[in-house]
Amino acid sequence: MRGDEDRTALSFRGYPGPAKTGADQLLGLSGQSSKAQFGVRALRESRRTALCLTLVIALMQLNGCFFLRGSHRTFSHAESKRHFYNRQLDFEALGAEWIAHHHEDILVYRPWNKDEVSWNGASILQDGLGYSVSMGSHPVVGHASFNAAARLARADPADLTKWVSSLKKLGVAVIYVVGTKVSSSKQYIQIGLQESGADYGYLYTPPGHDEAQAMLLAAQKQPRSIGMEFVERIAPQWYYFEGKGAL
Repeated sequence: MRGDEDRTALSFRGYPGPAKTGADQLLGLSGQSSKAQFGVRALRESRRTALCLTLVIALMQLNGCFFLRGSHRTFSHAESKRHFYNRQLDFEALGAEWIAHHHEDILVYRPWNKDEVSWNGASILQDGLGYSVSMGSHPVVGHASFNAAARLARADPADLTKWVSSLKKLGVAVIYVVGTKVSSSKQYIQIGLQESGADYGYLYTPPGHDEAQAMLLAAQKQPRSIGMEFVERIAPQWYYFEGKGAL
């Protein structure tokens, strides 16, 4: 992850300033000297704070923590692959269960927007007194319980809760099957990492989906054949991808 360190330049004019009053002298405000000393102390504190933050972020990265940063990507290319290898068994279980039980569903989780959940286009969002449900820009209901909101979105409340929890733990923002209208052999799962939408993440070809596997193997040399900018095989049935928004 990259960040620019703010640098503050402090400069003071070399004039003696107004005559010092008794109160100024008691407070130690001796004009140019005290201002310069204050500036140096402030700069040191700023640098010390920046160093501490850098160390904290580095430690969190080593432990696989996530950082939500507006529209910026959460992981670099190398970090994305490392995250997959660290949780590979969990991702494999996620992919296998999704293709088995939610072949035509699309789940989106947006932690940066008050933990908004979108299930097949129906948005569920906390509204202060419960949950609101909307379809696109059209509100359906407000101030409902989560269970009622989930049912209005045509989802099973317990099942939806379980899936959202899985996405949170793995840092996933979206999961769905690509090619629901074609034969199963051509289908694969696309998993976008948090805050990326579908800009970067992983592609999974379930066992027996031979045509999908062949298509993704070929996409490593011609990623735009599947609408991507970059595709790389990272495990026998898994690929890392980047879309236009991730480059």
